[in-house]
Amino acid sequence: LLPMAAYTAFFQLLLLAVTRLRAYRSARTRIAAESACIGAGFFILSFLPMTNILFPIGTLVAERLLYMPSIGFLIAIVCICYFETRKRRTLQGFVGLLLAALLAFWGFLCFERVKDWKSVEEITVVDGLKQLRSTRTQFNIANIHLQHQRLDEA
Repeated sequence: LLPMAAYTAFFQLLLLAVTRLRAYRSARTRIAAESACIGAGFFILSFLPMTNILFPIGTLVAERLLYMPSIGFLIAIVCICYFETRKRRTLQGFVGLLLAALLAFWGFLCFERVKDWKSVEEITVVDGLKQLRSTRTQFNIANIHLQHQRLDEA
């Protein structure tokens, strides 16, 4: 489960979208505010079943389950950034610079992670060293050690 702060942040995102929706009277800004609400709602509705709060789903939350919530989150964030920066040029530059820095940072992390994917054994060993509390990962790394006859490490 995610920490309570993450759930609070998601709820604040939805509240921000709803308050923006109520604040705008013109049709153009109202449509844009509705899109932020749709994005936040899409995020919450697609993410909520994976949290194991309502009912157990029997699987771990992994990247394959987070594609749809990510789309809703990005829709909401882009719409909110557009609302807040559309009339302020200096803020537009700052948001653009911030997004470029985030893209560069995530690109670097992705590039570094690709190095771990040389083989199935390599990724299992790297994950096993990083995720010491994951029983599944530790089981997989023990199997690799057994295959290589390293019984002490297994």
